[in-house]
Amino acid sequence: MRELKRIIVHATATLGDERGDVDIETVRRWHVDGNGWADVGYHFLVRQDGTIERGRPLNVQGAHAKGHNRDSVGIAFCGGIGVTSREPEDTRTPEQRKALKWLLNGLCYFFPTIVEVIGHRDVSRKACPCFDARAEYQHLTNGQEPKPRA
Repeated sequence: MRELKRIIVHATATLGDERGDVDIETVRRWHVDGNGWADVGYHFLVRQDGTIERGRPLNVQGAHAKGHNRDSVGIAFCGGIGVTSREPEDTRTPEQRKALKWLLNGLCYFFPTIVEVIGHRDVSRKACPCFDARAEYQHLTNGQEPKPRA
């Protein structure tokens, strides 16, 4: 298993309503057919109803944040574009917020080497995921480099 140090949260950059609620197979087609990648770039996708779908296996490096994939987990939620404004916006549904927090809690518990949860915008010049993931989820990790296991 790779050593995981961070989780990077993304949005799919789709509308924040039922038109933007895509499944992992749709995102996989975007990434494989559109970008020429080997597989979907994310490890997980959180649908608008809170359903969590698996993408790449965790033991496989993602393709979601250029230069930051080696030791990270990529999680995207469906949405991120305002229905009225058509601009980047935090469109998470209550179900997505709950599911995302549950998933992040679980990953941080099972992988104590994870020291931060951040947004894609923290490592690139993008608005994604349209909210401050670092501030919202800082309580999930201790923010310190893990000590080597004996």
